Amino acid sequence: MWKWSKILTMYALILFVLEIVNIKVAKKPILAVAEKQKEVDQNLANYVMEKIELISFAQIMNMRLKNTNDVFQKFHDSKRITVNNFFYMSIFDQVSNLIRQIWSLGLFIVGANLIISNKITIGVFVGYQALLGYLMNPFSTLVNSLMSYQSNKVCFKRFVEYYELPKINDSLEINFNFCDEINICNIDFSYEKKIIFKNFNGIIKKGEVIAVSGDSGSGKTTLMKLFMKEIIPDNGEIKIDNINISKINYESYMNSITFVQQEPIILNDSLRNNILLDKSVDDTRVIELLYKLNLFELFNKLEYGLDTHIYNRKEKLSSGEAQRINIARALFRESQIIYLDEPTAFLDKSTELKVLSTLKEYAKDNKSTIIINSHSKEVLKIADRVIYLKNRRK
Repeated sequence: MWKWSKILTMYALILFVLEIVNIKVAKKPILAVAEKQKEVDQNLANYVMEKIELISFAQIMNMRLKNTNDVFQKFHDSKRITVNNFFYMSIFDQVSNLIRQIWSLGLFIVGANLIISNKITIGVFVGYQALLGYLMNPFSTLVNSLMSYQSNKVCFKRFVEYYELPKINDSLEINFNFCDEINICNIDFSYEKKIIFKNFNGIIKKGEVIAVSGDSGSGKTTLMKLFMKEIIPDNGEIKIDNINISKINYESYMNSITFVQQEPIILNDSLRNNILLDKSVDDTRVIELLYKLNLFELFNKLEYGLDTHIYNRKEKLSSGEAQRINIARALFRESQIIYLDEPTAFLDKSTELKVLSTLKEYAKDNKSTIIINSHSKEVLKIADRVIYLKNRRK
């Protein structure tokens, strides 16, 4: 026969009162920690997604190692903050657990006194304990914190899956050296049973400006990817000073050639860092190049000049402005070879002429070779020679 005990009921209510007080006291600190953790998770997710989108860019700019180290540093910083947040959340959980443990001990003492004084039976006391046990959930908040931590681990695993690239042989001893000419020798390449190149040959001399022209699908971008070592030919080879590029040390090779892809890449950073990356260059030189590339009007509009963060303005940049920022970045790398894919596609004629004049001047002053994929008549005019590509059928 169940017998109601007012004393045990009142004592049980003490736990709920203490829990309410604990929640009131901990509410603001927990909210602050949760908001901080949310911000950390969001920033980390955005950062990783940006790096994933720029994997190809990191490869052609020879920034793979730097970007990988930056990402792991970001994960390390996020992990440190997450551990601290987890520690603070655990403190609140442990306080709740301590209250429950002390309360449980008190319940046993009160119950024992009531049994000794014959106010309740042992059965009533056991029944109260069982009922109250169902109402207690001491690990709910801790589990939520652990779930947050687990989500970070999953995010990291996803990054590793996306960012791991095929291993590159950096043990090759031959360094890049370009003194004479590039030979494209008997290249065959097919994609999805379509023949792109069949016994394709070509010669590019040091210091030349070469235009690669052809209809869409004729292989202009494919040729660029062959130079990037992103794909390899089915047959034939590309030689620089009679050395197959597959035998040249990757680090040395990518430090000596700059590729500018058709889709402009704007980094989540200032205009200065978008152009110079980690290079130290006097502002006067940067502004001078901006003027030559017809970007001076954009520069004058920026509130903080070169230090203006432009990624948040990405939607305000025209495709042509973004493209010219990429060209400026390529020129400041001072590579022996610059390979550009449709660099003037989004430019009006007057701007195109200024950009092409700048490229021609750069090639002459630096004795660099510039290869331009384009069907623009203006590009064909300024080129020393033109390599024409033809569409091939299956």
